Amino acid sequence: MAVIPQTEAPTSAYAKEEEIEQFAKLAQPTIMAVGLGGAGSNIMTWIKEKGIVGAKLVAVNTDANHLRITKADRRILIGANLTKGLGCGGYPELGAKALLESADKVIQEIADANIIFLVAGLGGGTGTGAIVALSEELRRRFAESPIPRLVIGVVTLPFEVETARMEIAKKGLDSLKK
Repeated sequence: MAVIPQTEAPTSAYAKEEEIEQFAKLAQPTIMAVGLGGAGSNIMTWIKEKGIVGAKLVAVNTDANHLRITKADRRILIGANLTKGLGCGGYPELGAKALLESADKVIQEIADANIIFLVAGLGGGTGTGAIVALSEELRRRFAESPIPRLVIGVVTLPFEVETARMEIAKKGLDSLKK
């Protein structure tokens, strides 16, 4: 996060236009989008390829081969000791453990952001498990932080005909709502 010099906020209702402009320039939020798992990483790639700017893009995955072809400002392999870079095989519990194994690395990357979008497809292993684990970890670690943060979860659900994946997704969504 950029260090903002100590500047007095305009105190008068009739502050000079230049003072307002200067203060507004210093008050810009830092936005990050964190794509978790295969779908989240694919969304980071899509955003990058479309040339959409305004947020730092971070891809987080347990699948090293998929992460290798992902386009993002930063790519983080999580759970390398646990999954050996081979993914979670559709097991959200493994995705959560992988995130917790690498939580310090992920949180260090996004700690300076004021607005954090967590993006994942629910129904698989890494996305479903990691988004829940990361949201809980962020809530815990940032609870006493002097920096105000807004964390927003953006998820996709499988098609209704994908019944097994939909069951996993519903459990993940219920966990996110807590």
